[in-house]
Amino acid sequence: MDIDPQMAQMVAAYIEATKDKYESRFDEPHAFASDALDCSRKIGFRIAEIPASNPIDTTGEFAMAIGRYIHDMAQGALIMRDRRWKAEQEWGLLDRVSGRGDVYHTGSNIVGEIKSMAPYAYDLAVTGVRKGLPEGVKAEHRIQALINAIGLDSEEMPVDTIEVRYVNKAATQGKTVFATHTEPFNIGNRAEADVEMKRLRSIVETVEEGTLPKRNFQGKDVTNPLDMKNWKWPCGYCRYQTLCGKLPTGRVEVSQSDELQAAMIYGQEEQTDAD
Repeated sequence: MDIDPQMAQMVAAYIEATKDKYESRFDEPHAFASDALDCSRKIGFRIAEIPASNPIDTTGEFAMAIGRYIHDMAQGALIMRDRRWKAEQEWGLLDRVSGRGDVYHTGSNIVGEIKSMAPYAYDLAVTGVRKGLPEGVKAEHRIQALINAIGLDSEEMPVDTIEVRYVNKAATQGKTVFATHTEPFNIGNRAEADVEMKRLRSIVETVEEGTLPKRNFQGKDVTNPLDMKNWKWPCGYCRYQTLCGKLPTGRVEVSQSDELQAAMIYGQEEQTDAD
């Protein structure tokens, strides 16, 4: 079988051409709604602009490109079916967090998130065929939708309901392709999102003090990010895994860390070579 050497270039070109849609327009340090419930240290690395020690490879880039395509296709399908759906509703910087709702319905005041998922994750969340009972909507997706609801909720764009729409990326015959979690937007779940927004703000403020936050994932301190038996999911796909594994679990002053200073110097040299 022939190998296509241009495939990686094609993927890179697609991501470059579409990246503006997913990037923030704000220059000051901030977190994203999509950071909801993610590792504090990982978010801190990105805000501090520390180069990744484990950058995404061609396979990962390709998977991301496919995910973006499916995401955009689902958006288009919703709008084609009902023109009251509006895509990519961005809101301003609120409490050091920014974001955008994937879709907003002007008639029903719904903010929706669209997530493409691999069949295994989709089955766990929706049908439960792998483990007997469905696990339901992922907590991070739900909180992301709630944060976007807070950001968008206004007199011009009132929010009454949130949705998380899952798309099965590789559905086979007899399998469902789309599934939707829906819940009203109210004082109770708004308070849940407020708690997470305060956490994200504290991460931004910690980085501004010249410190990386402690390595914590959903309330649990990550003792060893290189331990794939216990930390496979939060750490195994992290772009900072190797570098993070050289650092202690607690807060780290960037200027006092030889590992972080070396990573930043290396990143600057790589950028100079690329320019």
